[in-house]
Amino acid sequence: MKSYPRLRLLRQSFFAGGMCTIMVAMLACAGRREQAIREHAEQELRNLRSALKLYRERIGRYPTASDGLQALVTPGILTSLPKGSMGI
Repeated sequence: MKSYPRLRLLRQSFFAGGMCTIMVAMLACAGRREQAIREHAEQELRNLRSALKLYRERIGRYPTASDGLQALVTPGILTSLPKGSMGI
């Protein structure tokens, strides 16, 4: 059987280049995921800030530490408390 070193080299370089492309794509996806998590957390904080302001307007004070953030759900300001960007 005849050996084709150029063909073998071409296959090896194509495989290595393809793997690099896949790795770059995976890193890009991970970066977008982190950005999406950060943006989601920032939006949740803005929503909580607005809910606290609305609570103060309706009730005349902010919720106490013993009330906790659950106090924002009781008067119907929030439908539920956010779970956080990590689902916790």
